[in-house]
Amino acid sequence: MRLVAAVVLGLTIHPPDPVTVIVGATLVDGGGRAPVADSVVVVRGAVIAAVGDRVHTPIPKGATLVDGRSAWIAPAPGAEAPVGTLATAIAALLRGPVARVQVGQPAHLALLDADPRRGAVPPRVRRLWIAGKGRSMLGASR
Repeated sequence: MRLVAAVVLGLTIHPPDPVTVIVGATLVDGGGRAPVADSVVVVRGAVIAAVGDRVHTPIPKGATLVDGRSAWIAPAPGAEAPVGTLATAIAALLRGPVARVQVGQPAHLALLDADPRRGAVPPRVRRLWIAGKGRSMLGASR
C-alpha cells in the first residue's frame, strides 16, 4: 500500500539505514571518563545512535549484532588518517578532552583486543568502522 501511494505521489522510497550493535566490549570514549564495561554501541547508518551499558541501552530488533566480549571499543580516526598510523591516531584521540564515542557522532570506531590506553605494544585491531558519505565501511586488520 505504501509503495502504491509513493508511486502515485511520485515519492522516492529509501530503505532504512542498517543498524549494527556492538555488544559486550569495554568502551573508552576519548573524553577521559571511566571505561564502560559490557557496553552497547548502536550504529544506525554512519552515525552513533546510542551508547551505554547493556542494562540501560536497548538493542533494536533486527539489528546486526557484533560480539564485543573480551574486546575494547575506542574512537578511530576518520578516513583522512593514514592507515600506518592507526594505533598512534587512536591513542591521540583517547588523550583528547572531548568524548568521541557519543550519540550523533560519525561512527569512526575500532574494536581492539586490549586496552588502548596501556602498554608499549599497540593493541591489535579486530574490526574497524569508518563512516563516510552516508555509509559505514567495515575493514579488518591483524
